[in-house]
Amino acid sequence: MATHVELGYAATINRVQDMIVDTSHTFVDPQSTSREQLYVVATRGRESNRMCAVVEETLEVDALARVYDPDQIGRMEAVVRDVLDAGMAGRIVNDEAWTHLASRLAAHEAWGAAVRAQVSAADRAEDTGSDSTVEPFAKIYHHRIGATVATTGESAPPT
Repeated sequence: MATHVELGYAATINRVQDMIVDTSHTFVDPQSTSREQLYVVATRGRESNRMCAVVEETLEVDALARVYDPDQIGRMEAVVRDVLDAGMAGRIVNDEAWTHLASRLAAHEAWGAAVRAQVSAADRAEDTGSDSTVEPFAKIYHHRIGATVATTGESAPPT
């Protein structure tokens, strides 16, 4: 058994910045990993670099085509701009967390939810008041809208 086992090491992204290894295996959290950090871990392995993304929901294979389509960001932006006033919509789509909110909205859309109604329900007049401390807006809306919930007991979005 010992002939088939090699000792491995775990390290932070900052620690491996100047290292080159035979193979690199990384768990990436899209909420906290920057593009610069992703570049570092994607270029450490001489033979291979393997990355696994941490996601909130496990998706069925057929759901990937519906949730992660090339037009989803633009489609969700159009919904936000249509439902909210121009100032609030601009603050949300220019927020660094916008892509996470857009993905959440697209997931709701895949489950058949009324995304416009959800965005409207998440909008609160007190958010834009002069004494408001709400920020960043995309993260707040992401939280208010919440994760998708299968109401029909199905394990995947309807096809």
